[in-house]
Amino acid sequence: MCETLSYALKALGHEVIVVSLYDDRTVITERLETAGLDVRYLGKRRGVDLSLLYRLKKLFRAERPHAVHSHLY
Repeated sequence: MCETLSYALKALGHEVIVVSLYDDRTVITERLETAGLDVRYLGKRRGVDLSLLYRLKKLFRAERPHAVHSHLY
């Protein structure tokens, strides 16, 4: 769903940044990067990683997004 939404928003002229909490590159992130989308990897560690909150806050302050869409599996 994230991949399809990202392509559609980019096609409409929006700047799209896809954020992965983990550093794992996947087939989907490779396709997104190949399509020219900005994919950011935050390097979440296993279990509760409170430093992730700092990295998200830093990213949000730098990018100032108008909208945030999130997913949990």
